[in-house]
Amino acid sequence: MRNNGAEKNQRRHAQGNDALRVVNLFQNQVIAASTRVP
Repeated sequence: MRNNGAEKNQRRHAQGNDALRVVNLFQNQVIAASTRVP
């Protein structure tokens, strides 16, 4: 049971990391777009 719980926690962390990466990429694109404007 402990192993199953650990696997679930790892999956949650992995999903959270992916979400953070998407948000960071989006923020970087917004910053890049705003800096291109003269």
